[in-house]
Amino acid sequence: TTSGESFAEGGNDFDRRYEAMERQIAVLGAYADLLLARCSMSSSAEPNPVQVPNTALEQIAQVTRWCWEHYFVAGEKSREDLRFRLCELFDALVETGGAVTLANVLSKIARPLLALTLRVAPPDPIDSAVFRAAPTPLWPRYVTLWTFICGGADSDGVSGFEGTRSLSLSSRSKKKLLADSQRSDVSSRSDGTENETDTSISPSSAAAEVAYRAFVREVLQLCQTLQLGVVPV
Repeated sequence: TTSGESFAEGGNDFDRRYEAMERQIAVLGAYADLLLARCSMSSSAEPNPVQVPNTALEQIAQVTRWCWEHYFVAGEKSREDLRFRLCELFDALVETGGAVTLANVLSKIARPLLALTLRVAPPDPIDSAVFRAAPTPLWPRYVTLWTFICGGADSDGVSGFEGTRSLSLSSRSKKKLLADSQRSDVSSRSDGTENETDTSISPSSAAAEVAYRAFVREVLQLCQTLQLGVVPV
């Protein structure tokens, strides 16, 4: 993968960045598929979660961080696809290794993701016309992404997590087929929007809960570091 790929300031490498983003999003989806395939091949009589190799978890963490860093300058379709792929990946990690596996990944990347969210930067660091412009806060561009992976609804009206949803391998497979179908439908629409349905793809309740806890933990830690007087209840 190209998880370490970077771009020169003001270099106008728009095509290369777009292609890199598409590849990285595809990698996240491929990991979700591989995890579920590994889980489905395990013995149905085996009560324990499938062990996910640490090398795979490390790679997932690196690719997720790279995509997060460049999310704010990605096109709307790429941002939407990333949200779907992260949902699939988070669900796959929970189904394969249990909530503890997703929690392990988020324990490594939640803080860097929050730092990337709160950074101040030029509107587009590779655009020669604006890379020297006054830096602006980037967090508004990440609200939809955080909201979605924590189980809420995004700005397009896609539903948040449903607390009563329970995923099995069979229902997960059906969900992926639905996600692929919806992404195809979205890509074919000229206005870039999507229809609201009751079957919108969002994190399972377990995955959303783990993501939400990781987000709150890092926000509280930041508040304590800055001595903002925020006390968890």
